[in-house]
Amino acid sequence: MAHQQPEFAIVMRGYDREQVDSYTAAIAQLLDEAEQRLRNAEARAVEPDENVRLGTRLTAILTLADEEAAARRKAAQREAEELLDRSRRQAQEQAEAIVARAEQDSQRVRDEAEEHRLAQESATAVLEHRYAAVQTAISRLRETLVDNPDVPALREVG
Repeated sequence: MAHQQPEFAIVMRGYDREQVDSYTAAIAQLLDEAEQRLRNAEARAVEPDENVRLGTRLTAILTLADEEAAARRKAAQREAEELLDRSRRQAQEQAEAIVARAEQDSQRVRDEAEEHRLAQESATAVLEHRYAAVQTAISRLRETLVDNPDVPALREVG
């Protein structure tokens, strides 16, 4: 009986485990059935030489099927490990890129906050200077009112 090469769907971390499990279960079932047929044939055998020849052939077939299943399992395991390693490397690279972007964004936000703080300090200094100038002007106007009681318009302002 010729077995067709199975095709497994590739998922995020390798082959679809359900498909691989299903395939290996099917191979195991085939082996079980072949062993059962061998036992049935041995039980029905009339001629010992024919039985031995048939048993030898079935044993060889079962051995080949077992070796094939083991080789496929090993290849699937190796490929799954390679895919897992590749996925891990990609995840690590993505994580590093995300961290780098976050650090850049964080630095940009800190720089912008510093710029805003400096602008606020500068604006506060300008306002304080203007406030002081207005206070000085008000003080001078009051002194002028006190020194010049004859200026009616200035008295109304003070």
